[in-house]
Amino acid sequence: MEEGRALARRGSRVDEPAAYHAEGILYLPAEARFDYLLNRPEAENIGAKVNAAMRDIEKNNPQLAGVLPKTYNLFTSTLLKELLKKVSEIPTSLDYDALEESANLPATEIIAADLEAALEQFATIAEDLKG
Repeated sequence: MEEGRALARRGSRVDEPAAYHAEGILYLPAEARFDYLLNRPEAENIGAKVNAAMRDIEKNNPQLAGVLPKTYNLFTSTLLKELLKKVSEIPTSLDYDALEESANLPATEIIAADLEAALEQFATIAEDLKG
């Protein structure tokens, strides 16, 4: 009996959108998570996968219904794969104090400059892929 309750508890809240919403967090189904999309082979239709992810996110988070773009099929899988790789290189956490001290600039300026550089790289990749 104890084992049955432990098994029920173990995964019970992990896949419940309401548990995430109660904490003020958006719920992302497994197929809508970044790692899943990043690890799709380029041979798959990445645009269709991202579009499906957007639909799943909206379905599980009603406050986003009708808001997310679903036109990623307009881009080649190669381009989307490169973009996903570039985004994966963005640090998920930063030591803002160390950034400000090392560059003698506010952290927001450093992050903005890094984002601008990443967007320029993306634009260059897009132009190269166009031929």
